[in-house]
Amino acid sequence: MADPQHSTEPEETQPQIKKCSKCQGEKSLGAFSYDKSTHDGRCSWCKTCWAFWHKENYQPYPKVKKECPTHKGCTVCKDVFPLEEFTPDKRLPYGRCYDCKKCRALKKKTRRAANIEHVRAIELAGERAWRNANRETYRAKAKKHRARVLNAPISDLTAPQWLAIKVLYQWRCVYCNKKVVALTQDHITPLSKGGNHTMENVVPACQSCNSKKHTGPALIPIQPMLSLKDLA
Repeated sequence: MADPQHSTEPEETQPQIKKCSKCQGEKSLGAFSYDKSTHDGRCSWCKTCWAFWHKENYQPYPKVKKECPTHKGCTVCKDVFPLEEFTPDKRLPYGRCYDCKKCRALKKKTRRAANIEHVRAIELAGERAWRNANRETYRAKAKKHRARVLNAPISDLTAPQWLAIKVLYQWRCVYCNKKVVALTQDHITPLSKGGNHTMENVVPACQSCNSKKHTGPALIPIQPMLSLKDLA
């Protein structure tokens, strides 16, 4: 006869039923939320009673907008400056960086000095790429700079104006009448003799004719084109 104290048969499990202290209804343990502080690990109220009570009595806290200060402290130099002295950054509180513009500029200058060769290589590559993509604009700026160096009284020729001049002359040299793609700017009155860097004083010429003219008079008589102002 088997000993009841050493029986291998599983004991009868109690029914998983719990009584809600709110609605006094008997429900399964799955209808109660977990609570480790109780003896059975479940809340005394069922989930339905808790949801009903939460819906009737819960009041959310009002959202209070923080007033944006007019001044801010720099995390580097520890000084207080107006918000205008900080670089805008929408990701950070109050939409401003932690360090002021002076500290930020000093940090950028120090980093640049420590990696000057790498920075110059990047800047040179970017400048070369921009120059290749905007050849006409670059040449117009270079010519304008040269005119300022030679103290031209007026220097207002732009890249669109120079393009209009070449289109008007059908991409041909004004002296030899050859059609050349790479035309140069020839000043009827040379810059060294007080000529202006304007539409009225510039004509297209090939490199050979431009070099032959140099700072002398025009190779053939040329009437200044005053009507070119309408093409700007």
